[in-house]
Amino acid sequence: MGPSLAPSLQDVVAALTFDAGPYLSCDECFDLLCAYVEHVAANRPADPAMRRHVEACPVCGEDAQFLLEVVVADRVGARAASNLLSRGRGPRAGSDARPAPRSSTR
Repeated sequence: MGPSLAPSLQDVVAALTFDAGPYLSCDECFDLLCAYVEHVAANRPADPAMRRHVEACPVCGEDAQFLLEVVVADRVGARAASNLLSRGRGPRAGSDARPAPRSSTR
């Protein structure tokens, strides 16, 4: 018989006794999600109510995780592009990134 997908008694007790205060609804969380993720991505203190809600609510937690991954990937990509430009590996500002057309010789 395979592993059980049912939560353990310890998981159930932890979920029922989790201190979710101060309370924040999913709608309020959604309204504040972008600012919360920006704070987390910048390693700045985030709103405790948001942190609690995101930890306790699987839907909001998944949204926050996805958005955080997008923000971090965007920042890493921007830094990589900046590093390439600063080392002269890539199109310079104001230059045409496309190669010049070849002239046909007959």
